[in-house]
Amino acid sequence: KNRLKISRLIRKYQGVQDMDDLPDIVIAVDEMKEKNAINECTRIGIPVIGLIDSNNDPTFIDLPIPGNASGSRAIDLVLSKLTEAILKGQELRALTAEGDRD
Repeated sequence: KNRLKISRLIRKYQGVQDMDDLPDIVIAVDEMKEKNAINECTRIGIPVIGLIDSNNDPTFIDLPIPGNASGSRAIDLVLSKLTEAILKGQELRALTAEGDRD
């Protein structure tokens, strides 16, 4: 019984164990399953991007993306596009910072 609890805790918190700071933004794939995380982000002021099905409530999502939150192909597509946009934004920020130093 304890091993099962420990296994669940490890799986649940594995992604945040090495974080030194709060994230700038959180991406939620399913509003229903991620309700606690979304509420926590709202409480502390972290913006949330969320993939929202027609049966989801976008009230606490700062940037809702309408789509199929249960279809793996749709999720993969949205996450890959968000990843590309984030990486491009980081590159542009680095270039801007370099330009400011010149």
